[in-house]
Amino acid sequence: MATGCSTASSATAASADVSPSPTPPDELSRGRTALANSAARRPRGAAGELARRMNDELATALTRAAVRTEAFVTFVVPEARIAKQAREFGGGLEGRTRVLYALADEIAAMLRGGMGMTDVTWLTSPQLALAVRTGFAPADRAGIIDALAAHQTDPTVCTDVPWAMAGPSGADTTMRHYSHDAWNSISSTIKLPDRGACLGALAPVLTPSEPGERRSYTVVFPILPFSRADRQTASGEWAADMGEGLRGRLQIRQRSRDRDNVTRAHRLDAKLASGHALTRPYAVACVTVAKTMRVAEFGRRLDASVRRAGFAPLRLDLAQDAGFAAATLPLGLGLTRKADE
Repeated sequence: MATGCSTASSATAASADVSPSPTPPDELSRGRTALANSAARRPRGAAGELARRMNDELATALTRAAVRTEAFVTFVVPEARIAKQAREFGGGLEGRTRVLYALADEIAAMLRGGMGMTDVTWLTSPQLALAVRTGFAPADRAGIIDALAAHQTDPTVCTDVPWAMAGPSGADTTMRHYSHDAWNSISSTIKLPDRGACLGALAPVLTPSEPGERRSYTVVFPILPFSRADRQTASGEWAADMGEGLRGRLQIRQRSRDRDNVTRAHRLDAKLASGHALTRPYAVACVTVAKTMRVAEFGRRLDASVRRAGFAPLRLDLAQDAGFAAATLPLGLGLTRKADE
């Protein structure tokens, strides 16, 4: 995914992110709760030990699998990159829109081809407002689904969410979590390994531990400017060559890790010279629960899921609002510093 985003964005874009946002549906949650209550009322001696163990394992498997998942792809183009091409397309808002549509078609082709996605639909402004509203208040999705069903028989039923109502009705930022409407959220950054990782490796992070819990994460690929990327690549290649020369002069046996570092530095410089872009990817995970539930416990479970997936989490204390916006809202927001843009 890093190569696809870099290739699609290297022409005019500055960053791209992939944000899957799973939300357990209310119907499945009520069904599992009713099934659990029925199983709890059943006398334990009415079935054998093997049957009870099979039912428990089946309930655990269904709880992990019965999750509704949404995936968003957002690409961001700065004005400095798009202004020149927009003038070639007629200038103004219309020219910029044509440039963005051309990039959207290119990215959609890569998603259908390289990633094997069956369908790619770009959101309109009302659809994006709906995604933002359900990001702040997951329970509002039930009412919107009812409105969409009623709209099929009665066209006068309103199914849109105005942008003025897409945000939270109230929000408070504390040291350890972010409070919005009737929900609390905890966010953590994920350190990705230097050797890279597949997006599927983060699947355990999206597995809810209880009904009513929503988890989401975003993987951001900010593209560094060419001048900054060239300086970093040249510095890394010079350091690798200098270290290799000193070890050879002092007759120190070169280890496999050192040889890999030298090869990686030369390969990175060759890719940059051939027209590729240098990215610095990072990931942000977030868990959202109702205020009636202990958000600190679900934050601990989120960190445990990240570690089970093989990554190291870092809690975004004092910046929980920024982490929530980056991980949950498909608006192209990230944690990239201005100095890196």
